[in-house]
Amino acid sequence: MSLAWSAPEWLLLLPVWGVGGWLVTRLRLRTSYLGKGERAGWLKAYFSSLSVVGMLCFATVALARPVLSFSRSCYTLTPLWVLWDVSRSMKNRDILPDRQTYALERFLAWVDSVEERKVRTRLGIIVFAQTAYPFLPLTDDYEAFRFALRQASRLDIGEGTDLAAALRVASALAEAGQSCLVVSDGAHNVPGTPSLEALAQAAGQRGLKIHAFLVGRSQEQLFPTALQRITQLSQGQYYENQLPLFPFLQITPSCEQHYPLEGLLLLFAAILGLLALTTMAVWGWFNVMAP
Repeated sequence: MSLAWSAPEWLLLLPVWGVGGWLVTRLRLRTSYLGKGERAGWLKAYFSSLSVVGMLCFATVALARPVLSFSRSCYTLTPLWVLWDVSRSMKNRDILPDRQTYALERFLAWVDSVEERKVRTRLGIIVFAQTAYPFLPLTDDYEAFRFALRQASRLDIGEGTDLAAALRVASALAEAGQSCLVVSDGAHNVPGTPSLEALAQAAGQRGLKIHAFLVGRSQEQLFPTALQRITQLSQGQYYENQLPLFPFLQITPSCEQHYPLEGLLLLFAAILGLLALTTMAVWGWFNVMAP
């Protein structure tokens, strides 16, 4: 566990407030009202003044912006490129409401699970059909990703499905150690393209895992073989009509967690300030230098 300060120069004011608190008691600067012949205890006499000193101390420490850090085990997720199939076969209604919408709903729920578990990662989108295009660069803004994925699902970029083009674009954009997830019904019907096996093997050699999420139920119109093969060659995972989260997660034993304390300190300062004002109002504000 460690404590870091973003602006430690503010801490130089703490001795000033300490001296101020000492002077309050030495010079008997009281904020309570004393009637003739009335004596007050130490707490009643100096509570408001010392509360103001405490408020200034908490506010000063908050301005220094302390951050508490400690290591713990946590889940991590490697940056993921989503290869999103927008071909017309994804409009097939063998799985309701249709393959594209079903995949969108499942994947958005997957993103929600990632966010609920506070797993920070980066997600990007590559759309493909008759050809393939980068649609969204890697981002850790989950809301932007959700918006982009909904827009990508409405695209129409041709009737064919060129899975090889999607893998080529992903290989050009992804770095070693990142992953790809193909969301498709498995069709690959553009002739004259590079071998899917060769592309998957090259990706695996670079440390780029290719996962696959097959969507659809009509066996006559599904083509799982290609997706199964590329996941095997790149040491990825293959799923049909479901997308679990935990197989994608990794446990990191020494994950650094950071907790800013600025807000908590400001809350304490506000409470002390409120107490000071309340006691001044109750015990007398107008006779500050009461003997």
